Amino acid sequence: MSAILKRAAPGAYRLTGSVLLTEGLGGLSLEPLDLHEGVATIDVGGVEAADSLLLAILLEWDRRARTQGGSLRLVEIPARLGALLRVTGLAHLFSA
Repeated sequence: MSAILKRAAPGAYRLTGSVLLTEGLGGLSLEPLDLHEGVATIDVGGVEAADSLLLAILLEWDRRARTQGGSLRLVEIPARLGALLRVTGLAHLFSA
């Protein structure tokens, strides 16, 4: 299963499925996310599997949000994704 990003509300999204190098981007768009009060929030609780591809995507979305003067925030971070963020030193960028 590949990843699906759905807009839930202004500046709020839900990411589900798996984001793996072996699966590629599939239909996942890297378009800039819209911000609400300077923040794009992504609920990643539905991410079933992830590797460095998801980290690269999150860093790109974060870069684009910062270009707009905002930030990216992750919520409902699964334990395995949280561990991946901590091991790579990226957890501080996406504090819930």
